[in-house]
Amino acid sequence: MSPPDRVSLVQAHADAAMAHMRDNGIAATPQNFMLWYHYCSGEHAEIKRTIDALLAIKGMFDDELSEDLFETFFGNAKQQRATQDASYRMLQTLSEALNEVSLAGEGARRYGDALHSFSGGVKDAPSPAAITDLLHNIVAETRAMAERNSLLERHLAHSSEQIRDLQTTLEEVRREALTDSLTGIANRREFERKLKASAAEAIAAHQDLCLIIADIDHFKVFNDAWGHQLGDQVLRLVARTITAGIKGQDTAARFGGEEFAIILPRTRLNDATLVALHIRDDVAAGQLIRRSTGEAVGRVALSLGVARYRPGEPLAEFVARADAALYLAKERGRNQVVAEGALQQAP
Repeated sequence: MSPPDRVSLVQAHADAAMAHMRDNGIAATPQNFMLWYHYCSGEHAEIKRTIDALLAIKGMFDDELSEDLFETFFGNAKQQRATQDASYRMLQTLSEALNEVSLAGEGARRYGDALHSFSGGVKDAPSPAAITDLLHNIVAETRAMAERNSLLERHLAHSSEQIRDLQTTLEEVRREALTDSLTGIANRREFERKLKASAAEAIAAHQDLCLIIADIDHFKVFNDAWGHQLGDQVLRLVARTITAGIKGQDTAARFGGEEFAIILPRTRLNDATLVALHIRDDVAAGQLIRRSTGEAVGRVALSLGVARYRPGEPLAEFVARADAALYLAKERGRNQVVAEGALQQAP
C-alpha cells in the first residue's frame, strides 16, 4: 500500500471511530479513541467481537464501559510503568551481581597463579630467607583472597535481598493489575483471562462451565439519592456476598459499573442457577446501614443471568448469552434469576 493510500485508510478509520463515539455519547479521550479506532479498523478481532456482542445486547455504550474495555485490552499505563521499572531494577541488580562474580573469578585466577609461583619458587629458592619471603607473599595473597570472598558473599547476599524485594514488588503490581481497587475482587482484565483459561480447561476435560452475570437493581437511583460513598459501600457489600457464596475454584469479578460476573468451572447449569439464587437471597437479606448516622437505608436487590458454555463457541457469545438472561430478569421485574433456557421461550 502506498503512503497516500495508507494515510487515507487511517483517516477513514479515525473518522469512523469519532462517529461511533459521537453516536454513543462517549467523550473523545485518547483512551476512548484508541479503543474505537481498533474497533473500526478491525485490527483487533477480540475488541470487535466484544463490542459487537455488547452493542447487540445493550445497544448503547457509555464512558465507564469504554474505560473498562480499555483496561481489559490495553492495560493500565501506570501499572505498566511500575512493572517496567521493577524489571529494569532487577536486571540492573543481576548485572551488578554478575560483575562481582566476574571480579571474584579474576581474583581466583590471580590466587592460582600465586600458588603456582610459590610451588616453583620453593623448589628453586636459593636460601631459607627467600623461602620466608615466598611464605609472606602467599600468606598475603591468601588473606586478600579471603577478603575478596567475604566481600563477594556480602554483595551477593545484598543482591539476593534486592531481587527478593523486586520480586515482591512485581507480584504486588501484577496483583493490583488484576484486582478491582474498590471491591478487592478480580477486575475485568482478570475475568477475561480466567474465562479463557476456564473455557480451555472445560474443553480439554469435557467438563461443564457456567457463567453468572449479576447487576444491582436501580443502582443509579440509589447512588443519586444517597451519594457515591454509600454507593461504593453497596458495591463492596455485593462483592463480599458473592465471594462468600462461591467455592475456591470459582472466580468473582467486577464486570463493570454495578455489574459482576462469576465464573463457575465444573458446574452444571442447574447448579449454577442454584448458586445465583442463593447469592440473590443473601444480598436481599442484608440490611444496608449508613455508617455516618447508623440509619437503615434499605436493602439491595440483584438481577442475575446464567449461561452454560458451549464448547468451541466464541467467548463473546457465551458472555452475551448470560447478559441476555440478565436483561430478561430485569424485564421480568428485577430481583430475579434467569437461566439461558428461558431465552428460547422469551418473545
